[in-house]
Amino acid sequence: MTHASTPATAAVATAMHFDYVLAQSPIGIAVINEAGVYEAVNPAYSALYGYSNDELLGQNLEVILPPQAREQIIGRHRAFLTEQIPFDGELDVVRRDGTPLRVLVKSARVEGADGVALRLVYVSDITERCRVECALQESRAFTQSVLDSLQANICVIDESGRIIAVNQAWRDFCHDNHGEACRCDEGVSCLNACNCGSETGTHSAECIAPLLQELLAGTRESFEATYPCHSPGEQRWFLARATRVRESLATRIVVAHHNITRLKQAEEELKAALHFSENLIASMQDGFSVLDIHGVSRDANPALCAMTGFSRDELVGRSAPFPYWPPEAHGEIQRAFVQTLRGEPGSFELTFMKKTGERFPVIVSASSLRDDSGRQVGFIATVKDITDRKAMEEQIRRYAFYDTLTGLPNRRLLDDRLGHAMAASKRSGRFGAAMFIDLDNFKPLNDAHGHGVGDLLLAEAAARLRACTRQMDTVARFGGDEFVVVLKELNGDADASAASAHLVAEKIRGALSTPYRLIKPRERGSDQIIEHRCTASVGIMLFMGQETSASDILKFADQAMYDAKAKGRDAICIHAHA
Repeated sequence: MTHASTPATAAVATAMHFDYVLAQSPIGIAVINEAGVYEAVNPAYSALYGYSNDELLGQNLEVILPPQAREQIIGRHRAFLTEQIPFDGELDVVRRDGTPLRVLVKSARVEGADGVALRLVYVSDITERCRVECALQESRAFTQSVLDSLQANICVIDESGRIIAVNQAWRDFCHDNHGEACRCDEGVSCLNACNCGSETGTHSAECIAPLLQELLAGTRESFEATYPCHSPGEQRWFLARATRVRESLATRIVVAHHNITRLKQAEEELKAALHFSENLIASMQDGFSVLDIHGVSRDANPALCAMTGFSRDELVGRSAPFPYWPPEAHGEIQRAFVQTLRGEPGSFELTFMKKTGERFPVIVSASSLRDDSGRQVGFIATVKDITDRKAMEEQIRRYAFYDTLTGLPNRRLLDDRLGHAMAASKRSGRFGAAMFIDLDNFKPLNDAHGHGVGDLLLAEAAARLRACTRQMDTVARFGGDEFVVVLKELNGDADASAASAHLVAEKIRGALSTPYRLIKPRERGSDQIIEHRCTASVGIMLFMGQETSASDILKFADQAMYDAKAKGRDAICIHAHA
């Protein structure tokens, strides 16, 4: 059924529709009189401040204002109504529970039914937007601080080759070397900067331009190049390094160059250019990590990721303990980490852990990052894998104490082992024994077939000697075709100990007299198989504690060995002194 419409009913309908729209609006809306009292609010406005509509109506505007800002904001409110001074923009307000908010305010002047001026307010919560903007500003400042802390001259270029960021070292270098004649700061083409000065011959950085063009075209991921940059009074060399930023949505390339003049001079003086170049390249493969002031990882370079097996996402954003800290080393690494957080630079030899669980030794060098005012803003750490160095140290140690041909302890280590055996004998009251062994007919093999074949026999003899002794005993190469065996903890009785030693010596004599089949390689044709029988003469010297010196023990064992040779060789003699 259709009802006739009248002006009165239309006004009522319009008012009801406006109230509905006001109630449903997601934007906070309020009407405030000149005294600052709320005359109308919608649910979105009330909810923004933590009130209901009924709780806000009749309240003064002061309830949402921080105490220190009330007078100033109320003054602006009245000036808007009485003097029509605009009242728009961002304000700091508070919710009912005291939570601070940042809001965007838009005001309009309206008249009430009685003709009195009122302020119609539209409010939007921009707290989160402001927080994000602040975080972005801090991130940019932190990044610039990291760049400025590095000694290398660094710039970042975009897809067109235009410089969009530089660090302080880059600015200083450009100012000192080019001045206004050749600008190379933000907004300038890096390609043009490379070519600047080539016509006068002041430097030859133009060789970098083609490499940069390949990076920009995507046909190259990185490069390193050395170029001269001579000044009128000095011959100088620089190392340029450029890398594409793979994780950037837009093309970004980081360019850095270092003054390597001193290195070049050292290479020329020492005639070791290749050696120094290799060291330089190797040094740039160290791990690199940046931490913020709270010790949270903000960056990890590819070398650190490759070194540990963890991805950048697994490292960045983490705080101690980091994934590459072995559980058993947490205490030691944590102490070094705390020292770094206190701003104390240092170098630490530690053990890190790969993602696979493999442990490896490293040297970590850590220092503070500071801004231009000297304020500490973070930390930087380099990580060098010293696995190879440790292996070399172990190899050197083996060269010092072990025979390189047979792998047996040498005379130096023999002296140490014999000393330990004598001390153990004194503690336990058990005899020990030293055997001096000489291969009887080794020289004819050397004379007939050469030292290479003789070395094969010595290595085989060493293996047979090890097979005849216990793990606690020592088998050493004394020199040439002479070996020494030290037996520990035989017996408290001299005769029983002599019998035990003689039994072992007999076992050794039998093992060494078994014919040898030695394979001599030939340059052409099949290898030559040489059969040789080599007996042994064995001299034994028993010892108890430290009654006899180590040198005398070996001397008496040597005399007993010569007694065995005097008996016709392939024999065993025990020194009568025992």
